[in-house]
Amino acid sequence: MKIYEDAPVSAKVPCGLIPIIDNLAARLRIRRSDLIRKALADYLSAAGAPLPSQMRLALRGAR
Repeated sequence: MKIYEDAPVSAKVPCGLIPIIDNLAARLRIRRSDLIRKALADYLSAAGAPLPSQMRLALRGAR
């Protein structure tokens, strides 16, 4: 799956995961988009990929 930086955050994950993400975000008391951004950043950094500049800027508000 190719991730486009300008796509809405929820468009970057399969639609079947949205209810699971919503439930987890509610439990953590954070927004869905912040949870997705954090998960994508963790995944990319674990894979050794550099974070795109747009994502780095977006993550500043999610931490």
